Amino acid sequence: MKIGTYQRLKAIKFLDFGVYLLEELTQEEVLLPKRYVPEGLEMGAMLEVFLYTDSEDRPVATTLKPKAILGEVAALEVVSVSERGCYLDLGIAKDIFMPCKNPYSFHEGQKVVVRLDLDKEKRLIARIGVKNYLQNAPVTLRLFTEVEILPFEWSTLGYGCMVNGRYFGMLFNNETFEKLPLGEARKGYIKAVRPDGKIDLSLRKSQGAGGLKEELEKLMKALQSAGGRLELHYDSDPDEISKITGLSKKGFKRALGEAIRSQKVELVAGKGIKQIL
Repeated sequence: MKIGTYQRLKAIKFLDFGVYLLEELTQEEVLLPKRYVPEGLEMGAMLEVFLYTDSEDRPVATTLKPKAILGEVAALEVVSVSERGCYLDLGIAKDIFMPCKNPYSFHEGQKVVVRLDLDKEKRLIARIGVKNYLQNAPVTLRLFTEVEILPFEWSTLGYGCMVNGRYFGMLFNNETFEKLPLGEARKGYIKAVRPDGKIDLSLRKSQGAGGLKEELEKLMKALQSAGGRLELHYDSDPDEISKITGLSKKGFKRALGEAIRSQKVELVAGKGIKQIL
């Protein structure tokens, strides 16, 4: 029986404090505590459980579904910090330990992207530094395809991201106009796939019709939130534009031009723009 994985085991012994389950090939037994025993479970029935170790490092089973299993990468929330590392919420009764050199650089409630692994004692732990475990993307991957991106690190170049749970991608600073929380998944788009299998990402679908439509939607949403008026124009400060609309200045100018052409907004001299109702 392998810690950190799902197993289908046979119920063989019912006790006051739980049920013992059997792995028939190896004849190993593991306890499923009473609070996790499904109602109506019968002797000899097969049951899928998740295996981990308790506070005394004994194998134990649960019917709770963890947020990740052995070998997977996931964003988990910090629940406590100690001198040796952090404890993260795995979604089961026992939090998972993440050893690290600078634990107090993390804080409770923060999400950390980790890979689940086993330590020397075969206990399930979380490891930071997931980049080396991600695959290179095939160069045949279609451009402008929508993907799920999970930012897990930041550098002066931009955000390192996990793409669709398996590939490494880079969201460069010139493609972002706001600070992205690490560990929070969002949608993105494939801008390019390099020969080495690394992906260049964008938060916009493309520079074409799809991208312009998204920019226009953001502008109109900002206008509606502000009651139909914004003190923005073609010469507004880029930081102010980004703060109010979430757009770059270039994207804002494209969206504003399209909004004026389609008679959705009008320029108000000295006052910005106004939505046409």
